[in-house]
Amino acid sequence: MKVAIDTGGTFTDILFFDEEKNTLWPLKIPSTPAHPEKAFLRGLLEVTDVAQSKPALITTIIHGTTLVTNALLQQNTAKTGLLVTAGFRDLLEIGRQDRPELYNLQVEKQPPLVPRELIQEIPERIGPDGQVLTELDGPSARRALRRLHQEGVKTLAVSFLFSFLNPRHEQKLGQLAREFFPEEHIFLSSQISPEFREYERTSTTVVAAAVAPLVVDYLKVLLKKLNQIGCSLAEIFIMHSGGGMLPAKEATRHPHQLIESGPAAGLIAAAHWAKLLQLPQVIAFDMGGTTAKAGVIFDGKPQYTVDYQVGGKIHRGGKNYGGYPVRFPMIDLTECGAGSGSIAWIDAGGHLQVGPQSAGAYPGPASYGQGGEEATVTDAYLLLGYLQPDNLLGGRKALHPDLASKAVQDKIAHPLGLGNRQAAQGILTIINANMLRILRLVSLARGYDPRDFTLLAYGGAGPLHACQLAEEMGIKKIIIPPFPGLFSSVGLLLADITMDFVKTRILLLENENISLLQTIFSLLKQEAKAWLKKTSSAREKSALFPSADLRYQGQNYELNIPFSGEKFTTELITSLLSAFHQLHHQFYGHSDPNEPVEVVNLRLKAVVKGPKPQFPPLAKALHPLSESRKSFREIWLPQNTKKGLRSIKCPVFRRDSLRAGHKIKGPALIQETNSTTFVSPAWHLLIDYQGNLILER
Repeated sequence: MKVAIDTGGTFTDILFFDEEKNTLWPLKIPSTPAHPEKAFLRGLLEVTDVAQSKPALITTIIHGTTLVTNALLQQNTAKTGLLVTAGFRDLLEIGRQDRPELYNLQVEKQPPLVPRELIQEIPERIGPDGQVLTELDGPSARRALRRLHQEGVKTLAVSFLFSFLNPRHEQKLGQLAREFFPEEHIFLSSQISPEFREYERTSTTVVAAAVAPLVVDYLKVLLKKLNQIGCSLAEIFIMHSGGGMLPAKEATRHPHQLIESGPAAGLIAAAHWAKLLQLPQVIAFDMGGTTAKAGVIFDGKPQYTVDYQVGGKIHRGGKNYGGYPVRFPMIDLTECGAGSGSIAWIDAGGHLQVGPQSAGAYPGPASYGQGGEEATVTDAYLLLGYLQPDNLLGGRKALHPDLASKAVQDKIAHPLGLGNRQAAQGILTIINANMLRILRLVSLARGYDPRDFTLLAYGGAGPLHACQLAEEMGIKKIIIPPFPGLFSSVGLLLADITMDFVKTRILLLENENISLLQTIFSLLKQEAKAWLKKTSSAREKSALFPSADLRYQGQNYELNIPFSGEKFTTELITSLLSAFHQLHHQFYGHSDPNEPVEVVNLRLKAVVKGPKPQFPPLAKALHPLSESRKSFREIWLPQNTKKGLRSIKCPVFRRDSLRAGHKIKGPALIQETNSTTFVSPAWHLLIDYQGNLILER
C-alpha cells in the first residue's frame, strides 16, 4: 500500500495505490498553509477510509511539498548566520556581474538571505590545490560563533575557500559550532555543494541553512503525527527537485533540494506519459492554485540543470534571473506566480495585473465564501461560465457567483469602467500572457520551435487554459492525462529513490590524465555504493549513472555529458570528447574539435528503482456519444474581432462517462472531480484507450 501526497499552496493532492490490486484512489482537498501537516493527515485518513484500508497497512508514503519554495518566495526564512574565509565577507552582496534585465538600470537585487552584520570572517586559508596555507584560528572561530548565537541566529552556514578540495577547516568549525547550534542547523558547503565557484557554493549553502529550521520542524511534527495514527511501519520519502525521492530524515540534511519538490514530480509523470505515448517532443505545462510551471521533455526524458535561480520573480534554470543561485542537478523547469487563485489588481498606472500574489487556500478566491474579497482567476472562470458552482472538488466545496461578481465589480470592473464579464475576460487574458512567458522561455528562448511539440497540460487549472495557450504558441496537439489535477501525485508514485554525488577537479580531458580521473571516479563510486547499501534493500534494483561537466579550456561554463562504463579508458575519453563537441554545436551553433577540453566536475547519480503503478486501459466505446451523456451551460467567449464577448450554449460532459474512441468537437467542457478541460471551438477531442484526452486542430 502506497500513498502519494503533494501539498500545494492551495490544494493537497492524494493518491492511494494498492500494488496487489493495481488500483488507485484519488482525493483533492484544500491545503492548510499555516499548518500543512493538517491537510496531509486529514487527506491520508480520508483516502485510506475510501480505499477501505487502514493507516497501519501503508508501507510507503511519498510526499511532495511547496514548503521550501514558498518560504523563499515570501522571504519567510530563519535568522541565518554565515562564516566565511577572512576577506570574503561581501561575497553574497557582490554576487555576479550579470543581471536579469540587461538594459534595465533600475533593477533592484534581492537582498541577501544573510545580512552583512550576521556574516563573520574567520582567519583560515586553503589553497587552490587543497593545501593548508593558514590554519583555522580556533579562538576567533569560537568568538564569532558566540557572537552569532547572542544575536539570535537559529541556523548556520559555513563556506570557506577551496573547501571542496579540502574540507578539514569546515569540518573542524562544524564541530566547534555544536557548542552553540543544533547539529541539524549547521550546514557546511563541503557537504551541501562540494563544487568550485565560491559564490554559487555559498549561496546554495545559505539557502539550505535558511530553510532548514522550517523543514526540520515540519518533518518532526509530521513523523510524530504519522506514528500517532498508526503509520509507524511506513517508509517516509520526500520528493526532491531532481525528480527522485529522499528518505525523510535525509531530506533534513539537504533541504535546498526540496525547492521544486512537487513540480518535479509533475515532470516525472509527464516524462512517463511522453514515453508511453511515444511523443518525441513535449512541453509539460502545470497550472495549480498558486503557480504555473513548464518544462520540456525529449524522447521521454526531462531536462536537467545544475544552475537554478530561486526567490526571484521567476524560478528557472540559468545564470541570473534575479534570485538566489542553487547548484544541484534539478529538473529544468520554469515557474511563475500564475494560478487559479492569483489575485487581480490595478497598478499605479491604472493597468490590470494578475498575480503573483495568490489568495491561497484561505481565505481563497472571493467565490469560496471564506471571507476573501479580492478578485481572482477562479472568480473570472465562474463569471464566464467555465466552472459549475456546485461541483468544485466533486461537490465538496460550493462556489458563490454573487461573491465573485461583487469582487470583480468592486476591485476591477468599476475602477476600469468595464462590465463584469469584460473584466473577467481581461483577467484571463493577463494570466494567459503571464503563462505564455514561461512557455516561451522553455521553448523559443532555447531555440526550440514550439510548433514541433505536443502540449501536455495538467494541474487543477491547466486543462482550462491549454487550448488558448496552444493556439498562441502554434501547437496543434494537446494531451490531458488521467487525474490531471493530481498529476504530480502520479509522479510521486513513479519516482525512484535517488542521490547525487559530485567531485570538482579541473584538468584536461586527455589520455595522460586517465589515472587521475579514474581515482576521482572510484572515490565517487565508493560514496555512492555506501549510500546505496544504507538506503536500498536486497529486493530493490539499483544503478549508477555517471556524467562529466566539460568545457573548452578558457571557457567559464560547462556542459554536462552522460557516459557509461566502470573505468576511464582511451575509448571513453574519445567518446566524451565527441559527445561534447556535438552538444556544444547544438547549444551554441559552433564547436572546435581541435581545442583542448577540460573536465570540471565528475558526477554520479545513484538510483534505487521500485515498482511502478500500471494504469488499466479504458473500456472501448460501444456506441457514439448520446445526447443523454451531456448537459449544457452558457459560457462567454471573446469575439473573433476581440471587441467584446459572445455567449454560447456549451455542451458539458462528465469525464468518467467517456470511453475509448469517443469523439467530441469543440466547444465543450469536460468535467471531473479534480479538474475541468475546455475544448475551444477550433479543436477536436478523442479519448484514447489509456484514458487520455487528445485534442487536435
